[in-house]
Amino acid sequence: MVAALACRLAEKGKAAMGLCVLVMFETYARPSEALSLTARSIVMPLREGEGLSRCLTVVFHMEELGRPGKTNEFDASVPLDLPRQKWLAQLLGRWTELRIGESALLAFSQAALATEFRLPAQYINAFSSTHLSLPAIYPVFFSLLFLSFFTPLYLLFFFP
Repeated sequence: MVAALACRLAEKGKAAMGLCVLVMFETYARPSEALSLTARSIVMPLREGEGLSRCLTVVFHMEELGRPGKTNEFDASVPLDLPRQKWLAQLLGRWTELRIGESALLAFSQAALATEFRLPAQYINAFSSTHLSLPAIYPVFFSLLFLSFFTPLYLLFFFP
């Protein structure tokens, strides 16, 4: 479902929002946390490093910015080290390299993101089991399955 939403946002020309959805899902970040990321919040992997230094890491609530997290902590890091996250790490790395020096990594408001969520949520609600029989949902299910399989390739194509 998350992959389908990210692809739909990318198709609509809102690649940053699609990336934001993926980052929030994979890092368990709140929208405000994801939107506060800067290029400095993304720690690129080291080629000669070992362990976690070989993967891209997202740092939330950087101490230099002076804004602690919800539990009053600074520098909470989330490494994208799982095999399923490799393509997202590559995508986020490329996105970050293009935005070095900019104040925000994802330049849109939380209200704009909420607005983009309303239409898909209404669409999904239309397919609840009380409205349609199970066979009517199969095409939607297989479409989402197809999108989740091809999302890495699709997003790498649509993102700069």
